[in-house]
Amino acid sequence: MLRAMTTERGTRRRAPAGAAVLREDVTDAIRAAVFEELAAVGFARMSIEGIARRAGVGKTAVYRRWKSKLALVLDLVAAVAAQGMPAP
Repeated sequence: MLRAMTTERGTRRRAPAGAAVLREDVTDAIRAAVFEELAAVGFARMSIEGIARRAGVGKTAVYRRWKSKLALVLDLVAAVAAQGMPAP
């Protein structure tokens, strides 16, 4: 949400309200897509573009959460291990 601010000249401008909120359902969709992409093409051929396409999101949604393919996979492995989630 943007808030209006008044400048010294009395004109109004918009100020950012803060960082984007990362939706958990989008994060879950991306994680599920990683499992599917790994099974389909393997780590070497897996791409952020392919993951995003499979998850139904833009690449930006992936990069907001992870800086690289390796970071994404390492985070996913840690999440699965911590929650005791079975891999699909």
